[in-house]
Amino acid sequence: MTTPVPKRKSMLAAAEYGIVRLLRRGERLLRDAREAIEDRAAARQAPTADGLARELAAKRWREDIGDQTLRQEYPLSAQSIVFDVGGFRGQWASDIYARYRCTVYLFEPVPEFAAAISARFAANPAIVVYPAALGVEDGEIELRIAEDASSAFGEGGQRLVAPVLGLRKLLENQRIDDVALMKMNIEGGEYALLEGMLDAGLMPRIGDLQVQFHDFFPDAPQRMAAIQRRLSETHELTYQYVFAWENWRRKNPSATGAA
Repeated sequence: MTTPVPKRKSMLAAAEYGIVRLLRRGERLLRDAREAIEDRAAARQAPTADGLARELAAKRWREDIGDQTLRQEYPLSAQSIVFDVGGFRGQWASDIYARYRCTVYLFEPVPEFAAAISARFAANPAIVVYPAALGVEDGEIELRIAEDASSAFGEGGQRLVAPVLGLRKLLENQRIDDVALMKMNIEGGEYALLEGMLDAGLMPRIGDLQVQFHDFFPDAPQRMAAIQRRLSETHELTYQYVFAWENWRRKNPSATGAA
């Protein structure tokens, strides 16, 4: 017995309708899954308020050509003493010396970089290289080596213990009353060093402080703000690009605080 044609058509139509429903449901599931993946990716990539501020500051810094202008334009002379804290490959020290013919004390704790800098400036007695970190007091520090991001606070990479030169003793031994300019880029170490300098009353001996704060440090925004409040007692802000570079200039140029 054969199935009547109308009944066969009805069965086929029902089957097609069922298939279409399954396909549409599958499309919805795929779309929902795709949107969920995209939402998770966007959440991972979405900048925090601090991260967005840093990105905008970095963009402004590049637009203002800060490395070639703000970081080098200071009231220096051949008699000035400059500290380069975190020398890396020595380019900033070289640029400052070429511009003002001043004396530069450069501090670089990573042996590979310190050796290269020492060789680079071997014929220039005005650039003095210390293969050490700078602290308030003598000591040691453990570092993680990662090129220009070598830090005491990084993860992975080669570990090494580097010497720390005490700033107070160095100033006394070298009979330095006034550091006209201190540049500081030490990958998170700026917090402890600046807090120590403030506690020890050494900041009045620094004419200009050019510092790069780093935001990967725990409680970085709060700790940076606390340091800035204390700096404002003796220095005033002359430029600021958040978590890029900023500069603090001593309010009273003659008040070195030296005994």
